[in-house]
Amino acid sequence: LSWDAALCCWQYAGTTEEMELQGRRGLVLSVLQGAYPETMLAGDIAKDAQMHREKVIPLLNDLVREGHATKEAKQGREQPYRATRGNSEGA
Repeated sequence: LSWDAALCCWQYAGTTEEMELQGRRGLVLSVLQGAYPETMLAGDIAKDAQMHREKVIPLLNDLVREGHATKEAKQGREQPYRATRGNSEGA
């Protein structure tokens, strides 16, 4: 819940899972979902999220472990990632 000062009441802010995904993880997931069904490389995700690649990789691994993203077949030394669903399908 979050307080809405304009309406002077509490507003539903989302599920626990949605709240945990806010911030940097949510931003990385949003970038990845925006490309769905295409894959993205960590460097491209970092660029779109305006983050350092080294900070994005652990977040991507968390998203993969939690089922929000998948690792696809490597392209040489690069690891592509894909969201399990797109932005228009809900987060």
